Amino acid sequence: SFERDFIPKLIKKNLIKGHYEESFFVDIGTKKNLRFTKKKFKHLAKKKCVFFDRDNTLILDKGYTYKPSQLIWNKGAKKAINYLNKLNYLVIVVTNQSGVARGYYSEKDVVKFHDFMNLELYKNKSCINDFFYCPYHADGKIKKYKKKSLDRKPNNGMILKAIKKWNINTKRSFFIGDSLSDKLAAKKSKIKFIKYEEKFDLYNLVKTNIK
Repeated sequence: SFERDFIPKLIKKNLIKGHYEESFFVDIGTKKNLRFTKKKFKHLAKKKCVFFDRDNTLILDKGYTYKPSQLIWNKGAKKAINYLNKLNYLVIVVTNQSGVARGYYSEKDVVKFHDFMNLELYKNKSCINDFFYCPYHADGKIKKYKKKSLDRKPNNGMILKAIKKWNINTKRSFFIGDSLSDKLAAKKSKIKFIKYEEKFDLYNLVKTNIK
């Protein structure tokens, strides 16, 4: 037995360290626990999440922002993400990017910009766990992207995809955005909405509303 034969000896020799973890854990050592895990684990392991709109919420947007050189974080944004990371919230961005459909930039440009956002956050030991973007628009010029989409806010397709991918607990989650379309997407997903305005410090807004 590793627990009985090895760990006590390592403790006596001061050769083992421990780490306290608040995450859910089940020791699947018996058939009973295995049955319990198969039945309950997906529910018990659901994650809390804070969804963010991107443009004019996390970052300043002067119109179709896509170049890394254009990245300007709104006040308190990076600190807010770091705070949520420490509280074990997933941080997920959901953003309409009709600039792709309009031919202003490509999907590769969007991905490159999001990678650069995380590169900036990594310097502060923070991260955005995932990005969901909608490149479609009914008035688009690029045929491939010229269509209506359930992903485009105020629809909640991107949020539903994130919930499924990350097994998110909507009752313990939040959506922070600056527009009516953000609010409606959150409402359709039964997620609490927090309104952001340019005058706010995003960190203070997050810390006041999310514990």
